[in-house]
Amino acid sequence: MKSIRTDSRGFAKVRSQLLSRGVTYGISIESAVQKIINDVRVNGDKALIKYTKKFDRVSLTPATLQVDQKAIKEAYYRVSPVDVEDLKYAASRIRKFHGHQKVSGWQYKDNGVMLAQMVTPLDRVGVYVPGGKAVYPSTVLMSVIPAKIAGVKEVVICTPTPATVSVCHPELVSGSPVNEIPKQVRDDRKDDRVGGFSGEINPYILVAADIAGADKIYTVGGAQAVAAMALGTDTVPRVDKIVGPGNIYVAMAKKLLYGHVDIDMIAGPSEILIVADDTAEPSFVAMDMLSQAEHDEEAVAILITPSEALADKVIHNIKSEMKIQSRRKVIQNSLNNHGIIIITRDLKEAVELTNAFASEHLSLQVAEPMKLLKEIRHAGAIFLGSYTPQTMGDYVAGPNHTLPTGGTARFFSPLGVDDFVKKTSVVMYNKGALKKDGAVASRLAEIEGLNAHSEAVKIRMK
Repeated sequence: MKSIRTDSRGFAKVRSQLLSRGVTYGISIESAVQKIINDVRVNGDKALIKYTKKFDRVSLTPATLQVDQKAIKEAYYRVSPVDVEDLKYAASRIRKFHGHQKVSGWQYKDNGVMLAQMVTPLDRVGVYVPGGKAVYPSTVLMSVIPAKIAGVKEVVICTPTPATVSVCHPELVSGSPVNEIPKQVRDDRKDDRVGGFSGEINPYILVAADIAGADKIYTVGGAQAVAAMALGTDTVPRVDKIVGPGNIYVAMAKKLLYGHVDIDMIAGPSEILIVADDTAEPSFVAMDMLSQAEHDEEAVAILITPSEALADKVIHNIKSEMKIQSRRKVIQNSLNNHGIIIITRDLKEAVELTNAFASEHLSLQVAEPMKLLKEIRHAGAIFLGSYTPQTMGDYVAGPNHTLPTGGTARFFSPLGVDDFVKKTSVVMYNKGALKKDGAVASRLAEIEGLNAHSEAVKIRMK
């Protein structure tokens, strides 16, 4: 893992690389995704079934594209009751936080003019939930709950169903009270003992979707799922907005279809920036960097500190903890390629770099985090103090974990209730107010050469 001082000759290049980080796509990926989009536009469900067979090795029919209520009900038998309660607890905290974000319209009168703003929920929203090796019920909660709080009428989920999906807790097969599980479910679960179940959505996703209040779930993933939600097929309805993370093909599909449909953001690799002084606990800092790096090999973990002694201790802890991590290879590649420790002259310089980098997650592990917070302008989410690991924000604190990456926290915000409403302006003049303002509007229209605009006012003033 690289370590560099800001007063060293090579730091300017490192700083430039960090400032220019972001999502990049090859022409070949864009071309491949555009082909999939065009296929879905023309062939609809047939294209979805074809690509699901090709990429996920799962055979579907139009009738099996949508998950039925029976499968959702049975999913509860595959998940530990303790885990169900944990998901419900996380959902309650997410629901409470986002409840404070809800806004309503307003109006006022100004010399015979009534001006107002309407706030209207979107009719239908699509949520993309990654599948395969990873299982993200937290993404379901973070995406569906704010949409429902906003008042969205229908929230649909698309998530892939790989040929074999690993269960989170295979021991449930022997640990669950068998007499409470329907025979059909017991039969379906026989291969749980060997680590997976075939052609099904992970039960944790289904349970989370039910708890969050999703209306429909479709067993399709990838760029084809984004295309289906954006354009509509016979089975998958067209939505107004698509949210949720995905691989580079999903991100490219969202980018190419923006305009046909609204999107949350183009998300890049996850990242954390930790600002720490010599009061920080090295093992905490090290573990936060490791937890970020285990996301994937492109994840970014940065430590900025004025304390060279702390930097040395963090590196020692990372080396020690690395040996026992189950995702050791992923972590090692992430830290080797994208991890860095920057040693600054002082905390002031650390703050300047922090605002310049505008990271997705920012952890302030310093003696006076509240004081330092006042100087922070750009970050997706901020975690204050040594006892607030980023993990809490990912799952249970309440704020959304869908955050701007790659420096886009300079102008993007976390996903929230505002993302699921649209705002409409309302204007009403009476005769007297039109006489007062009409001459100004008429003249400005004439200046722009729009005479019909001007006459539309004058005809009323006469």
